[in-house]
Amino acid sequence: MKSDILIIGGGPAGCSAALTCISRGRSVVIADSGDSALAKAESVRNYPGLPDISGKEMLRVFREQAQGAGAVLIRGAVRQIMSTGKGYSAVIGDDILSCRGIILCCGLTKGGNIPGEKELTGRGVSYCATCDGMLYRGKNVAVIASYEEAGPETDFLASIAKVTCFIEKKHELRHTDPSVTVSAEKVLRIEPGPVIVTDQGAHPFDGVFILRPATPPGQLLPKLEINGAYIRVNGDMRTSLPFVYAAGDITGTPFQITKAAGEGTTAAIRLDEEMRRAGI
Repeated sequence: MKSDILIIGGGPAGCSAALTCISRGRSVVIADSGDSALAKAESVRNYPGLPDISGKEMLRVFREQAQGAGAVLIRGAVRQIMSTGKGYSAVIGDDILSCRGIILCCGLTKGGNIPGEKELTGRGVSYCATCDGMLYRGKNVAVIASYEEAGPETDFLASIAKVTCFIEKKHELRHTDPSVTVSAEKVLRIEPGPVIVTDQGAHPFDGVFILRPATPPGQLLPKLEINGAYIRVNGDMRTSLPFVYAAGDITGTPFQITKAAGEGTTAAIRLDEEMRRAGI
């Protein structure tokens, strides 16, 4: 699949960015993991034109408008992004998307704080079963899952390796492969090896796959500059990487829908301008 621009996140910032990109003649894919904090809002009363609306309904209206304008919405988490020299290649579930520019509107990423996780990323710890699973064919791997939809990736790994699954936060893992061992132990940390240390002991594995609704941006794009919990951007919403912009909660406070929508528009305009200057 190909698109001019990949927008990661289908919330206010992502949908606003999509509408602006499309109005400038760009093809757009929105990758949405379905983990928007806005969906949990019972009532939103301070967004112009949509008084007293639930967060879930607001998201439905935003996404319906973006799709109606021509955006392609893919349900799934982006697991890996690679520079191709002429753009980027992103793994979204079982799909691989080629694009020329990216707008990160993924909100604040939850999780990502297992001790040892960050230090061992790329050295035994992975976030993408589709990308790295084949490296562990016939081996013993662990899955740390924090949402129900981690099931398909867990099943894929089980088709090529021996899998033990640890639940990062309470949920019912939707897997179908009976060979998957689901452990009730609580993960405390990950040590070199890799070794998963739980509240009941230490367990060595050949590899560890951490499956969450969203991968932390700094791990999606390793050279991306991060400022604490946020992506570092300038006034144009440009990040430290070429043709990569960010908008919404991931850029910092205040966490407001109007702020996110405005940043999405700014990011889309500036990305389009950068692409035009490059002859894209």
